[in-house]
Amino acid sequence: MYECAVAACSGGAVREDTFDNAYLIRGEHVVVYGVPVTVCVNCGELSFSARNTEKVRVMLYDDDQKPGKRITIPAFEFTRSETPAEELLLTAHD
Repeated sequence: MYECAVAACSGGAVREDTFDNAYLIRGEHVVVYGVPVTVCVNCGELSFSARNTEKVRVMLYDDDQKPGKRITIPAFEFTRSETPAEELLLTAHD
């Protein structure tokens, strides 16, 4: 039986789900989707099996692996505030 690894969690029921994540591998964004996970319904902690973790590692780093498809995703660049946070803190204390 799965037990939550989070020390502050009281444990409880778990559910099976899937996980999608984006990685930056050798300068290219790669998405791996549909990875099976176990989720603690109390705190939301995700647990990956060692077998599935290894499968993802092989997908990402084995040069013989080719993605099943290519997708286009919207991309936003985060722009910094015109006033650096340090200046805001200084003016707030003046």
